[in-house]
Parts: sequence; structure tokens; C-alpha cells
Amino acid sequence: MNPAASRTETTFGAAVATTGLGVVTLALFPFAVPILVLTVVALVPLLLPVILLAAAGAIVVLLWLGLRLFGRGIRHLGRPRGGDAPSRPAPVAVPAQETRVAG
Repeated sequence: MNPAASRTETTFGAAVATTGLGVVTLALFPFAVPILVLTVVALVPLLLPVILLAAAGAIVVLLWLGLRLFGRGIRHLGRPRGGDAPSRPAPVAVPAQETRVAG
């Protein structure tokens, strides 16, 4: 067995395989874009319920937040501004102790 011939046959086989793959790729390339478009069009009906549920959930959340803010505004109408902060307790006077010096 001649190693040079084996190397030549391997290189030739790789070149033939690469050429074949290139021809197949170039022959099928024009079909790639239509296949992608058809895939997207086929997936839209499957995603439509998810999109509608997300939109309905967003509307519910926005209404809930709006009512919550509206309710807070009504509750705070009678209060003066700045009345929400807790007041500080009055300082307590500590009686002074007598110090006696021994002696």
C-alpha cells in the first residue's frame, strides 16, 4: 500500500464531497426564503392566542393599577399634606443624679 496514493485518494474524495455539497446548497438556496416565510405564516395562528391573552392580561393589570391609584387619591383627600410621616416622640427628661465624693 502506497501512503502517497492513499493521501491522494482521500483528498480527491473530500474534494468530490465538498463539490457535491456546494452544488446541492446552491440548488436549494432559492427555496430557503420561501420556506422561512411559510414557517412564519404557519406559526402566526399558533401565536395569536398567546398574544391575545397577553394583551388581555395587560389591560386587566392596567385597570387594577388605575383603580388602586384612584382609590388612594380619594382616601387621601381629607388629609393634610405631609401627614403620612410618623411623628417623633417627645424627648423625655432624665433626672440628674447627685454625685458624692467620698472623703
